[in-house]
Amino acid sequence: MCVGVGVAVAHPGDEPLPVPEHAKDTTVLQWMGVWEGKWDGRWSVRFTVKDGAELDADQVLVIYEWEERLGAPWRRREFVGRLKEGVLYLGFIELYMSPESRVKGTAIGRFRHERAAELRKRPVQDQEGEPGVS
Repeated sequence: MCVGVGVAVAHPGDEPLPVPEHAKDTTVLQWMGVWEGKWDGRWSVRFTVKDGAELDADQVLVIYEWEERLGAPWRRREFVGRLKEGVLYLGFIELYMSPESRVKGTAIGRFRHERAAELRKRPVQDQEGEPGVS
């Protein structure tokens, strides 16, 4: 099944990564903020995780911004993410928080060609006034 503008394809049999037992206690509040990295170390990506006042307790609003081509304008899409056993699921993207540090994580994109990004959470003071962040 194709999702969005030809961006992602769900592949039958794709399984999420195993989640270490100690990472399953991750809460929605720990995900709040701006997470940045690069898909495959090359294309910039940003996930802005916000509280969704009208959403269920295990859900958040996520603004996904990415660089489709190097140097091109960024693209943007909003998701309702669901936290389950420490993993934040955004449809075809999964976010895993590092068990060693609550400011590091990994994104796995189940696109036509699976991609990974090492993420780092920006300090709160760096998030003020950033485009796409409120």
